[in-house]
Amino acid sequence: MAGTGRMAGKRALITGAGSGIGEATAVLFAQEGARVGLVGRTVSKLDAVAERIRAIGGEALVLPADVADEAAISGAVLAAVDAWGGLDACVAVAGIELVNQGDDRVDRLELAVWQQIIDTNLTG
Repeated sequence: MAGTGRMAGKRALITGAGSGIGEATAVLFAQEGARVGLVGRTVSKLDAVAERIRAIGGEALVLPADVADEAAISGAVLAAVDAWGGLDACVAVAGIELVNQGDDRVDRLELAVWQQIIDTNLTG
């Protein structure tokens, strides 16, 4: 595992960990020695990131959850705390863009689409 070990012994929860910035953040934290809880909606993507982390000698916990679902996120946090005895960091990366799924100019945006974006990108 490459890295300086600056996060050795730390326990981190990363939302949006299945791809993009969330995945890169999770891998970097693992390279630096952190145990990483991977939160996202797609289990297969989380599993792939976990395997990537384990391949470099890191520890990853797959925690499927939608950040817009308070009960699901609470369960993911509790699972990480239960597994590791606590958390030292949480990085909220999850976000959505609903291109071709109702996202439009603000004057044409349906309230349900607006609420889904707000629930994920801000509240989540």
